[in-house]
Amino acid sequence: MAFPEVYTALEQRVVDGQENPYPTILGNKFQEVQKFVSETEHIYNVQSLLMSKKGVWPFMLAQLVVLFLMVLFPVLVTWPAKLIGG
Repeated sequence: MAFPEVYTALEQRVVDGQENPYPTILGNKFQEVQKFVSETEHIYNVQSLLMSKKGVWPFMLAQLVVLFLMVLFPVLVTWPAKLIGG
């Protein structure tokens, strides 16, 4: 089905549902024609953060390094649990 036809298909109950991220659902106003949403977290989208010891890292201000690690650490701690459904 062509994407522009999804709203009308939901409205006319030709299809039972659609699978899109929240910004797409809201941007296309699918909430107007479908009652429920399921958050399955089934899409695996790894975002990598790479930094060279010879590049940026040694030249970062100490305060910036601390802030960077404070933000990154909780993600590193909780990410494996989210991956296995914990």
